[in-house]
Amino acid sequence: MARHPTAPGGGVSGMTAGYVTFPTSATALSGDSTFRWDNTLKYLGIGGAPVASGGKLQIHDGTAEAVGYSASLLSVQVNGTASLACRHTGNNVESVLAAGSGSGFVGTYSSHVFEFMQNGSLRSGIDSTGFYHSNRNKEKKGADVAAVAALTLGSDGNVFVTTGTTAITSVVTTNWQSGSTIKIKIASGGTLTNGATLALAGAANITGGANGTWVQLTLSGTVWEQTAAKVDL
Repeated sequence: MARHPTAPGGGVSGMTAGYVTFPTSATALSGDSTFRWDNTLKYLGIGGAPVASGGKLQIHDGTAEAVGYSASLLSVQVNGTASLACRHTGNNVESVLAAGSGSGFVGTYSSHVFEFMQNGSLRSGIDSTGFYHSNRNKEKKGADVAAVAALTLGSDGNVFVTTGTTAITSVVTTNWQSGSTIKIKIASGGTLTNGATLALAGAANITGGANGTWVQLTLSGTVWEQTAAKVDL
């Protein structure tokens, strides 16, 4: 049986309150300031003393909590700033990613709803009925595309400018889904040709104006349909 260091009268000596005791030899025990137990909070701290705002298990990088764990919370801090946290509250599971004081991201899952927050304000979300957001819809312009008969658009946006005057007779639907909307600028002298998979208003071809012409198309099944009046520039 391991012997414990004792003071005269049978008391244990040579230890510090709050330090977790561990053997340093077959007959001696010791403790360290980087391995602590808070008997009031019932929290264990590695690398520093546990704090009330942390969790049952806390890992520190010097003076600031780096990782904390409790029954409903897992948190990570960098340089003393909360950077990542996952917590369970009631029927909600939340994850928080902070990029410094006063800013961050929150994802909340509850009853098939996932929401993105910034500084406590709802920015966007997804539920069983679709996607919603509280700010403008920022569409991205893709790289310019050379006009060819079967036009393939890039995956880098929903707005495209075509170059050249080759007649466009179809727009490839690969990697697009029904309901997708795109805007295409037809170059001056170029042509968008009405056909079986390119349904233009009045079944009329569209020729690019002096400075080009904008056309909006929406995919319905396998057919791109013109869904707004053309704009000649």
